[in-house]
Amino acid sequence: RAGGAPLTRLASRLRSPLPPDALAPAAPRRAHAILDSIADHWIGLLMFTLAGYALVGRGFAYLGVPPLFIGELTLVLGVATLFTCRHMGRILGSGIAWWLIGFMLWGACCTIPQFSVHGLDAARDGVSWGYSAFALIVATLLAAKPARLAALDARYRTLIKLLLILGPVAWILTRMGPYLPTIPGTHVPLVDVKGGDQSVHLTGVYAYLVGAGAIVSPWLSLALLPLNLALNVTGRAATASFAAGAIVVALLLPLSRLTLRLLFVVIVVLVIAWSLDLRVAVYEERGRDLSVNQLIENIASTFGGADRGDMQGTKQWRLNWWSDIVEYTFHGKYFWTGKGFGINLADADGYQVMADHSLRNPHNAHMMYLARGGVPLLCLWIAVQLSWLVMTFRAYLIARIAGQKRWSRFFAFLIAYWLAFLVNASFDVFLEGPMGGIWFWTVFGVGMAALWIFKHAPQTLPDDEDTPPAPHANPARP
Repeated sequence: RAGGAPLTRLASRLRSPLPPDALAPAAPRRAHAILDSIADHWIGLLMFTLAGYALVGRGFAYLGVPPLFIGELTLVLGVATLFTCRHMGRILGSGIAWWLIGFMLWGACCTIPQFSVHGLDAARDGVSWGYSAFALIVATLLAAKPARLAALDARYRTLIKLLLILGPVAWILTRMGPYLPTIPGTHVPLVDVKGGDQSVHLTGVYAYLVGAGAIVSPWLSLALLPLNLALNVTGRAATASFAAGAIVVALLLPLSRLTLRLLFVVIVVLVIAWSLDLRVAVYEERGRDLSVNQLIENIASTFGGADRGDMQGTKQWRLNWWSDIVEYTFHGKYFWTGKGFGINLADADGYQVMADHSLRNPHNAHMMYLARGGVPLLCLWIAVQLSWLVMTFRAYLIARIAGQKRWSRFFAFLIAYWLAFLVNASFDVFLEGPMGGIWFWTVFGVGMAALWIFKHAPQTLPDDEDTPPAPHANPARP
């Protein structure tokens, strides 16, 4: 009788079910742990690459040995990591994934035949669809281990702090480009960030801060975010992309104290700058400056109301080029295949404006896909984006109705960020390069993974009030 209680506990332990892998051989368990570790390290490499693009810009993109730069190296390692993942079916079961695979296959059909004619230029232009592999890799690895999504969320919070604090420094160094060292073998300065690219990331920062609150001190956020916006939202593309994302935030997320304070600060700064007619020359070669009047002209030109010669001229140049692309695809002989990936479209279409012939694509990603892959590639591109948007917005509504605030804020953040990317890509050569393309498809892949995790493992992103308290040690252990 004295030993009855310990024997009873022992019997209950023997009857309890074993963990799923308890009977698995030790060697396979170690192999799975190694593969998980490789996937975790690749995600760390991807985050480092994305941070470099956002903070340093084009200078960071040239790290490596041609034609294998850091973005392409990350892609190659990611593909190798993808084929070691045990749970690819979780993402392949999604309709978005199959639309995406179709988009990639048609892009490959329009690229591979061009290698014999254009050589490495075909690969150079083909990355505009090839970077979409990042979406499949990221989505698969996150869905295979949902805890990675929470870890990625924490790393993004750190990146937000770096963007807010180092953004003005990167802006100043970019203006000092002629005096900075260049990447060996190129004329690219070490730091070279574009205002349009930064405005997209600031849209993501703004959407995240509205949903999650201040990542750094609230007063520091109120000072740094408007400063970064003032420095970077100076062009038509930058203005339109941030405005589109901000509208999504206003529609999908409730107003917070931080939002109201931020709006108040922005209004006060704009009124003071307009009253004093403050101007800072940032684009002297284009005759543009940093001022309230320039902001008004950017907004007006986006909707067709600008009459300044330089802005109206570039707008008409784009419209003429886009009209020609529609003509020789929808109504011409390039309906099915486009002109292919490898040919310099600016030269072929007669719209080259660079002395070194460095311009290769129209300032619109949608028109680029139409011109290079024909109507089928454009349709697949639209299907990929619409399927992602519909599924993500549906998940947002479900989370909002169910009161899952953390998930609804996360989906709203993804939609605002995604839209900012597409709007900027409609005015600039953005998704065709690694700074925009890898970032965009990573956000896209995070959204694909979030859809699966929200359905099968929603506890991955619990609401703050639903987070279970840490267990306390019980000294009176039986």
